[in-house]
Amino acid sequence: MSLADIVKAAGAVAKRYAPREEIFAHGTPSDDGVCLVLQGTVEVFHPGASGTTRAIAVHNPGSYFGLSALLGIPRFETAKSANAECKVLFLREEDFLRYLREDKSFLSQIFRNTLQRLRTIPEHLIRKPDRVLQIDEMFGPGAAEKFAKIRQQNLVTLEYLNKMRNKYVSPGKKLFDRENDVDTDVYLLVEGTIEQYWKDEALVIALEPGAMFGFLKSADNQGHVLTARAGSTTAKLIALDDDILTKISHLDERLAYSIFQNMVLTIAIVESEMIHPTEI
Repeated sequence: MSLADIVKAAGAVAKRYAPREEIFAHGTPSDDGVCLVLQGTVEVFHPGASGTTRAIAVHNPGSYFGLSALLGIPRFETAKSANAECKVLFLREEDFLRYLREDKSFLSQIFRNTLQRLRTIPEHLIRKPDRVLQIDEMFGPGAAEKFAKIRQQNLVTLEYLNKMRNKYVSPGKKLFDRENDVDTDVYLLVEGTIEQYWKDEALVIALEPGAMFGFLKSADNQGHVLTARAGSTTAKLIALDDDILTKISHLDERLAYSIFQNMVLTIAIVESEMIHPTEI
């Protein structure tokens, strides 16, 4: 089932935009939700000096954009339809929760399609970011606080899982690396810090408790693109897989939305910082 079929079955109504029509502008409120391209192509621009703009991404069907809505901050880009009509779904938190209540299959379908979007990014297109990733630099002032709230919601996962899934990693030791094609889990960081590195041992991002990571996989879901290592203290984690993520999400609607935020924001970070804009 396509994403268009999923949201249509859940009662969603998409908006149509004529060629070159503006979808939203930089600095406007984002309370109408995160955007999902259902048909056509969307071009995204960042404001430049002296009122100019520069294209940063092109989004095709199945791609999310306007992700400032997941953080509750104003739009930090301008989006327009490309040279043909496009169809866009705006998905707010309340919409997500309503669809979840009305159609029990919605959750597993949207998770499956979102993960597929992330895991089908060709690995050869993923490059080392130009700098260590910092949330406020990527998403603007206030984003770090919003991410902290998402991490706090992620920790609700602890209420639904027993201690059998706990995992401890000693300071400086690896949790997984690019060569380990056996480990395909997603992880929730409970205590300590995790640092993720590129293949040349350059630091990509440092994660704090509540972070959910490991969505970015190598080809055919075999292993991870980045290496993960405990920081200066022992890291306590919970190992998760797709089936467990879906099961616990059915038990807690807010947690389901939090997990969805993690997936989509991971896509945003990869596409904005680790892939050349023309390759998205």
